[in-house]
Amino acid sequence: MFTGFFLQKRIFTFVMIALLFGLGAWAMSSLRVETMPDINTPVMFAAIPLPGAAPEEVETLITNAVEDKVAEMEDIDRLLSSSWQNVSIVVVFFDESVDADVKFAEFKEKIAEARQLVPAEAMDPIIEEINFENLPMMFLGFPGQGRDQYQISRRAESIRNEIQALPGVKRVVMKGATDKHIEVRVNPDRLRTFGAEPLRALIEDLPQINTNMPGGKVSILGAEYTVRTVGKLNGIEDLRNTVLAAHQGEPVALRDIAAVSETYPDPETLVRVDGAHGVTLGVMKKRGYGTIEVADNVKKVLKKHPDVVVMADGSEAVKHQMGELRFHASWGIVLVLIVLLLTLGFRVAAIVSFALPMSILMTFAAMYFRGMTLDMVSLFALLLALGMMVDNSIVVCENIFRHMALGKDPDKAALEGTNEVAWPILSSTAAVAAAFLPMGLFLSGPIGEFTRPIPIVVTLSLVSSLIVAQCFNPTLCSRFIRNVKHGDEGGRFWIGARRIYTNAMAWCLNHGGIVIAAAVALLGACVLLVVFRIIGLQLFPQLDSSKFYIDIKTPPGSTIEETSAAAARIEAAFQKSPYVDHYILNLGSSGTRVEIDDRVFYGSNIARFIVDLKPLTEIDKSHKQVIDGFRKKFGGLFSDGTQMVFLEKYLGPPVGAPINIQVSGDDYDRLETVTAAVRRLLEAEPGVVDVKDDMPGRVPQVTLRTKQRAMGRLGLTTRELGGFIFLSLTGYKIGEMSVGREKRDIFLKIDAGQSGNIANMQNQKFSLPGGEEVAFGDLLEPEFTRGLSGIEHENGRRTVTIEANVAKGVEAERIVSNIEYYLPAMRRTLESLDPEIKSVDIRFAGETMLMDKAYSDLVTAVLVSLALIYIILLLEFRSTLQPLIILVCVPYALVGVILGLLIMGYSFSILAGIGLLCLIGIVVNNGIIYIDYANLLQARGMSRREACLEACLTRLRPIVLTKITVILGITPMALASASKTQFWKPLCWSIIWGLLIATTLTLVIIPVAYYITEGWRERYYNRRANTP
Repeated sequence: MFTGFFLQKRIFTFVMIALLFGLGAWAMSSLRVETMPDINTPVMFAAIPLPGAAPEEVETLITNAVEDKVAEMEDIDRLLSSSWQNVSIVVVFFDESVDADVKFAEFKEKIAEARQLVPAEAMDPIIEEINFENLPMMFLGFPGQGRDQYQISRRAESIRNEIQALPGVKRVVMKGATDKHIEVRVNPDRLRTFGAEPLRALIEDLPQINTNMPGGKVSILGAEYTVRTVGKLNGIEDLRNTVLAAHQGEPVALRDIAAVSETYPDPETLVRVDGAHGVTLGVMKKRGYGTIEVADNVKKVLKKHPDVVVMADGSEAVKHQMGELRFHASWGIVLVLIVLLLTLGFRVAAIVSFALPMSILMTFAAMYFRGMTLDMVSLFALLLALGMMVDNSIVVCENIFRHMALGKDPDKAALEGTNEVAWPILSSTAAVAAAFLPMGLFLSGPIGEFTRPIPIVVTLSLVSSLIVAQCFNPTLCSRFIRNVKHGDEGGRFWIGARRIYTNAMAWCLNHGGIVIAAAVALLGACVLLVVFRIIGLQLFPQLDSSKFYIDIKTPPGSTIEETSAAAARIEAAFQKSPYVDHYILNLGSSGTRVEIDDRVFYGSNIARFIVDLKPLTEIDKSHKQVIDGFRKKFGGLFSDGTQMVFLEKYLGPPVGAPINIQVSGDDYDRLETVTAAVRRLLEAEPGVVDVKDDMPGRVPQVTLRTKQRAMGRLGLTTRELGGFIFLSLTGYKIGEMSVGREKRDIFLKIDAGQSGNIANMQNQKFSLPGGEEVAFGDLLEPEFTRGLSGIEHENGRRTVTIEANVAKGVEAERIVSNIEYYLPAMRRTLESLDPEIKSVDIRFAGETMLMDKAYSDLVTAVLVSLALIYIILLLEFRSTLQPLIILVCVPYALVGVILGLLIMGYSFSILAGIGLLCLIGIVVNNGIIYIDYANLLQARGMSRREACLEACLTRLRPIVLTKITVILGITPMALASASKTQFWKPLCWSIIWGLLIATTLTLVIIPVAYYITEGWRERYYNRRANTP
């Protein structure tokens, strides 16, 4: 190929090496460092507040209209909505193939169209794209420490503004803050005196009154003056004196009809930080900025505020995780270099070792120009490719050394030795890339996004190592390896190993039928392990995590004070615990969204803890043991129906709860019946923990039914009367003004006296435009009922979601299989009591749904890999049969993976499947190296048996060495005890055991299969030659 050119242009070669080395070092220092790769999830979110509305009104007035409009969009995967008190939330998941920016623009257009269909009282929608940039990378807690809530809020707001101005900070969300507002409380008696015109003017004309307007310019006595019309209100007194209308020729000011005061609104959400009332800030970064970079800038600001609590700091996780991976990668490099030195000798080992840093730096350069990040997945992919990076160099340098040992001069040995293996190593590199690349093409969804850097980085590293082996190594060998002894075979160890292996293979060639039968029996036994479920299935392994959440839902109708009291019982345990570092408690909502698939809940009976545990170096238990201890301790804490669920933070893409069951229908009574039955099935399964559902509770409501005859006689509409009631009970914002240097919302409310007393409100009178006085009781009939606390939709239907976690060592897939088995009998029982239950649908979602899809994608990737590899081998060998000999050995990679997982006690996960794909390419390399040389020997005149044995003798060292380097490259990771590296252990062990077993078997099976099939071919052609 290009070997001759680089051998002739040595100075150019050395300059290219130096330039690429420098470029790679610069790229390595410039790569953005993150925890995980960028996962582009096209998820859109819209929230439309409707103050004072019950969930049923929110559903009918807002949610249904928004859903209908959004459903007109194409490429929707899931459409979720939540109708809560005062707010409608719609979340749309699109197919991953869409352009997120285009869809976001279309989504905003649909929300704008829906806005025209909802009541005018609805507030402006909040529209966001949900992605990792919109999730907090850290939380900052501001505990009270003697300050009141307003003072804490102002301090937090000041620091928020400072952080918001930092480069890379996208948004800072503040929770728990209290702000003063200006309350205008209208006196109904004064309205009866002055009529409704002042109230109308206050609502409709205040923005036009409270403003300044430019007037242009005017010349006076030769001087030019700027003209301004000033009406902006500068304080509460200005607002009180604002004239709204005239009555009997006299001006009516706001002070004549209403009391104006500066006050605090009743809080709907509260925050506590380490047990003290406080405020939290959630810091979100911009796309393209590194987590560590942004976090370090934030911490520089916080140096002036040492009392601020930093929690859930993503940068610390990145530093720890990347540090662990770098540490194990360094040890992998050391082990690979030691083996090369011991087996190849110093000179050859030094040149082969050069391939490692050179290939790594070239890979970093390629990653940088592709816009990739250096994260846990890409760095592990580099670690995975560590051993493979020297494979090509081992084959090339070992063959050059062999040619030098035959007495050839260095330049000739470098050229002929490289050219002899050029096509085999090109084919083997293409085969490994063909094994990996389909994974990036066919694994879809968040799992595909998460794992996609693996095939990309491995392919880049293999291409880099091929360039080094073909272009740079021959030049280095010809320059630095001299005076090789004639007949040098690499030391006593390899001489002895070759003798033993050759004798063993001689026996195997004589008993080929026995060898093939034994291999088939071993393969069949491993298949039975999978069929009979001896090896379990899971999506990703469970890990030890220092962060977890606790969601609390007190009985429906609970006040925020009652929810606070329930949460205080958990806080008491946290404050005494030696394992808890810090915690945040959100009351009234679940707070800021913390995961892509997180669901945000609102209500006075909702609370969420965000808990940081101390580092493992400071405690005597694993984080998993601590969490399980809290789970056990809090298990019997509540007996009043309060639900409490632990949510653990796992590495990996967002896949939902391990067990997720959705119950859909139109009637909530039937949904409640089915949900309770499914919960009983789940709770009866051993190993199921943290069962929860979002079945709405029944909360007390007062329904005011209009008396239509009385309304019609007076010419009143439900909307007009309802608006007056809304102003009496809730009120709403009518504008804003400045008080000093701060802005204040102006909030309008009608003073209805004891508004919580229905009898008092019934007797309350108001004046009609014609002057007639009417009592509310003349127009409304109160009815005490129980309404829903919230309404969830999935794709337009009312849906209840049941979720559960599983204990350590328990597989969610087995639990789901059991539930699926019992569901038909459960349905028959329920339908015998209520035939309409058949209208209720039950489906599985979350991790189990993704696992089925992921394994289906994985099988497709394996089949496409095998097809691509067969095509590559067909081009290499120009034979239809010899590629099949090599592919016959691929199932033995699965044998190695299954036996390895069984020995190590792991389930078969997506990561083990990735390990299998990796092994397919590596195992194929064994066959390519062996069969290519055996064909060459037969072409030179050797007999079939001699060629088989000589190929075994010559190719033993490169085959074994290339596999040992791959094994040693990932062995430190496989043996690591750090919690963050546990994620990759199933993949590491599947590759290690797969290589050990598959390489051992293929060193026997491939020569025997080659010997047998070549015998068939010889006999076939002999018969054709002898046929007249």
